[in-house]
Amino acid sequence: MVLKCVVIIGFCLALGLSYIMYKNQAMKLADESAQQKRELEKLLKRNEQLRLNIAWLTSPQELQRKVAANGLVPVGEMLVVRRDLGTGASLARTYSPNLERPPR
Repeated sequence: MVLKCVVIIGFCLALGLSYIMYKNQAMKLADESAQQKRELEKLLKRNEQLRLNIAWLTSPQELQRKVAANGLVPVGEMLVVRRDLGTGASLARTYSPNLERPPR
């Protein structure tokens, strides 16, 4: 009879300890999951900021402002020396949309 009580008490203790262990593990995983969700949200915000920054930096207005600020000439308005393989260098003019094209 005593042995039966000891076995039952031992089983209940083992069951209780395993329940507490798994409950603590579940809480730890929940905390890690919440932390990773916060980190993901932070990274998504940063990604959106970078995407907007790229869009702004590559906008035509910003590029024109940088060209004007640095005294550069837009590509469509300058002479380009083009060298094809097998032929000599030739002088080519690139035309911007607002310039007339010469007759062919």
